[in-house]
Amino acid sequence: MKVLCALLILAGVACAEDPLMDNVRIRYENVKLNLFESAELMPGRDYGFKPSADQMPFGVWIERCARNLHRRCAAIDGKPEPDLDDLRNLPSKRARVSALAAAFQYCDSVLGKLGDRRALRKRQNGERTDYPVAPMLSLLGELHTYYGYLAAYLRAKGLVPPSAARAAAQKKPPSKR
Repeated sequence: MKVLCALLILAGVACAEDPLMDNVRIRYENVKLNLFESAELMPGRDYGFKPSADQMPFGVWIERCARNLHRRCAAIDGKPEPDLDDLRNLPSKRARVSALAAAFQYCDSVLGKLGDRRALRKRQNGERTDYPVAPMLSLLGELHTYYGYLAAYLRAKGLVPPSAARAAAQKKPPSKR
């Protein structure tokens, strides 16, 4: 029975048109939701908060995340690194959340047009050969790292990070009537 189940699962993966990109998009959408909800959850007055003097403020993490999204998605798309100086020292929470939303929108468009064949197609990048999948994997890892930092900042301010809030909501026992 176990062998039959394994074969059915493998057959489903083999029949999927783009199993790699389907899985990348699922993970990307999850971390995107966590990052965007974290940016929204932290009050604007706390965007300058940093747990210790030598750490970056929360708002700078949001700016850094937006810049990284642009950089990595340009690399995935085979484009040169964009000039991102305008995404530094943004004046407000609203400006930072808007920059993050725009960065995600850009990445959505890049990842949306990428199938497995293109993600794994060898290409010349200056003097070296690479594949679009390389910066894509870096992007996913870095986005999860950013979320880890943001979650710690939220907890330090007494706020429940979005992924933890969703998990807790799913575990709530049914109400007794």
